[in-house]
Amino acid sequence: MRRPCSRRGKVAVALCLTLALAAPCHSEEAPALRIGTTTAPPFAMQGADGAWIGLSIDLLSQVADRVGFRYELVEAEPGALVGEVAAGRLDGAIGAIVPTADGERAVDFTNGYFQSGLAVAVPSTRPVPILDLLKALASPEFRSVLAVLILLTVVIGALAWVAERRKNPEFEQTAARGLFSGFWWATVTMTTVGYGDKAPITVAGRLLGIVWMLLALGLVSLATAQLSAILTADRLNGGVSTAGDLTRMRVGIVAGGPATAQLKALGTRVETFPTLGDGLRAVTSGEIDAFVADESELAWESAATGGIDLAPVRFAPETYAMALPEGSSLREPINRAILDTLGSAAWFGTLRYYLGPE
Repeated sequence: MRRPCSRRGKVAVALCLTLALAAPCHSEEAPALRIGTTTAPPFAMQGADGAWIGLSIDLLSQVADRVGFRYELVEAEPGALVGEVAAGRLDGAIGAIVPTADGERAVDFTNGYFQSGLAVAVPSTRPVPILDLLKALASPEFRSVLAVLILLTVVIGALAWVAERRKNPEFEQTAARGLFSGFWWATVTMTTVGYGDKAPITVAGRLLGIVWMLLALGLVSLATAQLSAILTADRLNGGVSTAGDLTRMRVGIVAGGPATAQLKALGTRVETFPTLGDGLRAVTSGEIDAFVADESELAWESAATGGIDLAPVRFAPETYAMALPEGSSLREPINRAILDTLGSAAWFGTLRYYLGPE
């Protein structure tokens, strides 16, 4: 005869059944997402041990922790990331990816996580060609100084003729010839040539000469300094003051890079290079005059290359984002995670680590 279960036994049985129903029959971990990337320092690059590091890679790690997905990084060809995602061979892509209208038709882009723009790399030192010298001489700044110099020379020459014309036969009596003689004397005195063919003999003329010699020293120095400043500035910016200057230069870009469309719109003829490093080496060797790429990438690579400066020109602002398959259910969670990450102290630490304190 069966003994009825005690109350404690019934509770134990119920608890066992509840746990059994709540527990899954199988515990399978979701497969890791295949996230594509390509070398684009400082956003994505491989360290000495082969592991991927960089600004974008660190962002992906922080976003994955917030959303709760696993991933594996897959290297892809430069410029092929969006196409690989669109074809379904990758579950996402991250790196130096700039959303474009064509790309948006094929994939979904997340919120942007980094603002940048195109910059121009030029040689640190370069000779001053004759055209640059003529350009400096024709600049508004130098013309202004030169105009003041000529005007004062004419005025001083006229005063010298008035003071000397009655007692000094070297200064002709007639107005036209006399004024020219005064201008000649003022010019020779200003340039410290001192031919000695004309010299004041009156007290007024000699006092005027003393004042003019002292004044001319400062004026000539000012004109020389102005011309030097223009030429120095031109050398420092590599002859690139605006994006329009690129149309008259030999310009290089990375094949398929974001600068292609922008330079095409400017009407600039470009030469393509497989990598940014190849392009910068072409700049230092004199093969090309300038190289256009993302500002952060140029700053990172030029520090390692040496002999490169960034011209003070920035154009075509761009935003980096992550690419996902069209209609991906992860887009919204990743967008929220990106916004949370961008406001975190960890992200500011990442920026300082890769881009420096500024």
